[in-house]
Amino acid sequence: MDARRGQVLEKLEAAKRLLDIMGSEPPVEMIRPAEREESSHSGTQLMIPEVGSHPVEVKTDAKWVDLVRQWVGASYDGLSYADLRGMIGKHPKISERFAISDKGYYNALSRLVNRQELIRHNGRLFTAEAFERYRRKVAGGLIVDLPAPMPSSHSPMGEAVMDIVWANREHGIVGKDIIAVLRNDAEFNATLTPHTSGAYNVIARLTKRGQLIRRDDGLIFPGGRMAPRSPDSKWIQWHEGGEAV
Repeated sequence: MDARRGQVLEKLEAAKRLLDIMGSEPPVEMIRPAEREESSHSGTQLMIPEVGSHPVEVKTDAKWVDLVRQWVGASYDGLSYADLRGMIGKHPKISERFAISDKGYYNALSRLVNRQELIRHNGRLFTAEAFERYRRKVAGGLIVDLPAPMPSSHSPMGEAVMDIVWANREHGIVGKDIIAVLRNDAEFNATLTPHTSGAYNVIARLTKRGQLIRRDDGLIFPGGRMAPRSPDSKWIQWHEGGEAV
């Protein structure tokens, strides 16, 4: 009984701190409706940034800029790039557009960030208002500021690195030039800013596994264990056609 009472008092204190930080704003971003019952049995829910968005209606023929702006604007505590792709996957027509060409989507991300309509932080995207709320929660100890996810050799970045190396297989390519190409992708650029160590770790792991070969002069070539690359890869097409990724 005392333990239960302690949990209730702890939650009341957490709610008070939130109201002090956020003023009159209702704390709807803290707990999604589906998690409210679960959070009554555990105080740990308040320490994790929310993933997901309020329900929104989207026009499947809308411009990518409008879709991304709408999804991020409806998010609880910002959206990761994986979250955004998950939003695309919920709509068959939008998914089909993305499968045909993802260039418009990535261009929209870059434009919105460059215009400062969206703020990029630790691999997540926020509107300016949502980012300010997020910072207040972190400062108040209500949530933790999660670090940006690091790429692994099995991640899309690992596949992209192998495609880039394969596209440059005739003369080889050095690590810094691989990273320069990766930065054409908004998601990879976010992961590699400000530190590029994640990409170098991926290159090192792929080299250790024999999927890449690194010569003493620093040039990197395809290794014997590299799986066949698809000619449809945007990285290979970009190299051959000279167009932006």
